[in-house]
This record gives sequence, structure tokens and C-alpha cells, in this order.
Amino acid sequence: GVFGDTVAVLHSGLSDGERADAWRELAAGRRRVAGGARSAVFAPVRDLAAIVIDEEHDASYKNGEAPPALPPAITQLYLPVTTSSSDELVYFPFVAGAAEVQYTRARPQINEERSFVVLTEVDDGPIALDWEMGELLDISARDFGTRPARDAAYADCAAALQKAANYKKWDSLFKRWLRDDQPLTIYACKELKAHSEPGESERDFRIRLQQLSRESRDDDIEKLRKKFGTQQASLEAKILRAEQAVEREEDQAKTQKMSTVISFGSALLSAFTGRKKVSASSASRMGTAMKGVSRMGKEKGDIARAEERLRLLQQQMVELEADFETAVEEMKDSFDAQSVDLTETVVKAKSTGINIHFVALTWVPHWRDSDGRVRPAYV
Repeated sequence: GVFGDTVAVLHSGLSDGERADAWRELAAGRRRVAGGARSAVFAPVRDLAAIVIDEEHDASYKNGEAPPALPPAITQLYLPVTTSSSDELVYFPFVAGAAEVQYTRARPQINEERSFVVLTEVDDGPIALDWEMGELLDISARDFGTRPARDAAYADCAAALQKAANYKKWDSLFKRWLRDDQPLTIYACKELKAHSEPGESERDFRIRLQQLSRESRDDDIEKLRKKFGTQQASLEAKILRAEQAVEREEDQAKTQKMSTVISFGSALLSAFTGRKKVSASSASRMGTAMKGVSRMGKEKGDIARAEERLRLLQQQMVELEADFETAVEEMKDSFDAQSVDLTETVVKAKSTGINIHFVALTWVPHWRDSDGRVRPAYV
């Protein structure tokens, strides 16, 4: 032909070894053209320049109105049609796996069960099925049916899907994939002594940490407020007593001053009433007045000391309030959930904790319009 020995043919009539040889020839570049069924579009052609899809001119390549005859050992399931359309309903073959996985760990204590429903394509390449390339569905194993919708067409089945032995192998691969590639990751924060919930992402855990930090900070501020409140109440009582002491000393000083003025007046009056000699009583009054002057000096000293004590107590109050505000600000700035270091614990399921419900050929419904475009008929 035009392409000579550069063509590699891929179709379900070849043996596994023949398909693998053709695959390797294409990957190495020794064959430049791949021809075959639609799965040939996945062939590893080097320097791919064009893809040509020929029309379905042969009836053997058209979709059938009934599922292909398969060995009885192959379980066939159907995803339900959940959307409506006037377009043609066509079932395409996939493999679905459903399982319950138990994750357990002593510290941190974890006892979590998760459900997995995975849908993956199968072709006739060297690696017919790869669970890593599958789609996780948000449905349960109970949502799969055993009967198709009426008046539906069926796409061709890859040869790999028609061999019952493959499903046992895919079952083992599914279990291995769940065990090795679907662990739980638990994040822990030492500062707050908290760890993430099973299935909680790092982003969501950091958001929750910030909220926990705010709640913890509010509790700490309230404790601090009570502690400072007790100190403040004690200091306020001392300030009140000091203010009262200043008032008392000032009142005593006024009383003493008045008494001294009266004593001086009385002594002077007695001395200038016309008597030539100072009597003993006048001398006594003068002595009393002089003592009053001395006591006035003492009272002034008492006032000064009382005022100094009051000033010191008021200064302590200012410092106490400043210390409280500083402590509150330090608490506000002490934790940043976005930058705090987290430790990760990876919890893998044990083989005994994996319960596989099924790995089965699953017919997946699609709508196909008049232009041949398809879209899922399930959600």
C-alpha cells in the first residue's frame, strides 16, 4: 500500500502479544501509522500529524441495539439514566469498582470508613485499565442497576472487556490501588494541640485552626482580663484610701492653721490690753501658738507624703493598664494559621479493611445527537 511497512494495525482480533508488539513498534517510531478501531487513537504514535476517522460504512462497526454476547461469568451493570433528551441513547462500556474502606489508627485515634465508586475506561492497549485514570463518582454501589433503559444502542466492547479472567486481575489491582494510592492524610498542629478530621483538606483545616485560635485567644484574653481586673480593683481601693488620706491631711492642716491663728490672736490680744508685764497665762498662750506653728509644718509634710503616695498609686494604675493592652496585642499577633507548620500522618488502609462490592463491566448511558456528538446521560 501507500504506507508500506510503516502501518501498525490495532483491533480486537489480535492476541495480547500481537497488540503489545504493535504498540512497541509505534512507540519506538518503527511504525508511523496506526489503524484500527476507535481505541487506536490512544496509540503512542510519534510526531502525530493527523487523526482520520472514517465513516461507519460497514454494518459490523455500527452500534448494536442489544449488548454484545459476553461470557456468563462477566457481570454486567448499568448506570441509571438521570437526564432526559430526545437524542439517541447509547451505552458505552466501562469498568466500575465499588468498595468500602476502613481506616484505623491508635494515635491520633482514627476509625473512619469511606465509600469508593470508580469508573474507568478500558482499551486494547498494553495497559488495558488504569484505576489512577478513573473517575470518582458521587454515588453508591446500590445505585447500579442490572437492566438497561429501553430502546438504547450499544457501543462496541473492547476485547479486554470480553475476557472474564481480566476482571479478577482488575479486582486485585483495584484493591491494591485503594490500599496504596488512597490513604487518609491527617494534619496536626502542635501549637493548638489539634488535628484534622478524616477527609478534611489542609486548606479547610487551616481555616478551622484560625477559628480555634480566635476562640482560644478570646478565652485567654478573658482570663487575662479577670487577672488584671483583680489587680485593678485592689489598686483602685488603694487609690481611694490614698485620696481620702490626702483629704484628711488637708482638713487637719486647715484645722491646725485656724487653731494656730486663734492662739496667736488670743496671745497678742492679751499682751496688748495695757498690762505692763506679760502674765503667766499670756506666756502660755504664746507657747501654745508657737507649737501650733510647728504642727502646721508637720501637717504640710503629711499632706506632701499622702499626695506622693497617691501619685505613685496612680502611676501604677497607668502602667497596669498599659501592660494589659500590650499583653492583649501580643495575643492577637501570636498565631497565623496560614504559616504555622503542620505535621502530616498518612494512614493507609489494611487489606483486611477493604471490602470490594464489585468490579464489573458497566454500561454508561450517553445521549448522542444527530451530529454524532455525545454527552453523559447520568449525573
